[in-house]
This record gives sequence, structure tokens and C-alpha cells, in this order.
Amino acid sequence: MKSKKGKTVEKDSQKNNQNKLVKKFTGKVISASMEKTVKVIWEKRMPHPLYRKVISNRKKFFAHNEIGAKLGDMVEIVECRPISKLKKFKVIKIL
Repeated sequence: MKSKKGKTVEKDSQKNNQNKLVKKFTGKVISASMEKTVKVIWEKRMPHPLYRKVISNRKKFFAHNEIGAKLGDMVEIVECRPISKLKKFKVIKIL
């Protein structure tokens, strides 16, 4: 493809085949009152770097649920394209 100034501009038609890092979390379903959405809580426990006291970090995710996970189930969620304003994860497995 040539531009107006005569310079050639190549268009990259091939996608990069590099493996992307996929975020996977295992958590517990804390809300399943919506039709195809569940709220999953993920907890990470680790010792404090200096004081060695165990600290728990929690994060809540909204996940797309087509499998049929219910309240209290342990599920595995994986990052995907944004489905809605809050949903950016999918339930892939009920543990």
C-alpha cells in the first residue's frame, strides 16, 4: 500500500500468535440471584513480608454463568472479553 507521499506502508495482516497470560481464579459463589451472572469471591492468603502474620486479601468478581453454578459452589473462572459493564470473567468449571 502506498501513501500520498510515495512511502510504502505495510499492513500487518497476520495476528501475533504469542500466548497471552490468562487470568484464572478459583472462588466461592456468594450470590446467584441473577439469571446468567454469579458473584464470586476470591481469597488469597499470604504472610506479611516483614512481620510474617498471615493476611487475607479478598476480591469479588462478577462472572458469566451458563453452566448453572449455585450459591455456595466452588467454581473456576477465567478472564474473557467484556460481556457487560461489570462482567469480564466466565465460569468454566464447577469444582
